[in-house]
Amino acid sequence: MSAGESTYKTLCVSCHGELGHGDGLAGKALSEQPSNIYEGLNSWFEPEYELIDTVLNGNEGMQAWGSVLEEKDVKNIFAYIQKING
Repeated sequence: MSAGESTYKTLCVSCHGELGHGDGLAGKALSEQPSNIYEGLNSWFEPEYELIDTVLNGNEGMQAWGSVLEEKDVKNIFAYIQKING
């Protein structure tokens, strides 16, 4: 298991779902649906640095993970999401 996979499954899958599409079980209980990470990573309109900033600092219902994760951890998560959707 890669570092990105382990971190994703521990911290993210409950809200963002198995493939990062924003369809996790816990996410369904939130007032704002979690984002589709895979879609964001492949969008011309969302640069990777903005997605990293959202993970580390939080945004619109997304809790901040900056006290737990570093930028390299977030990049590992993104690489894992790309891999499982590829």
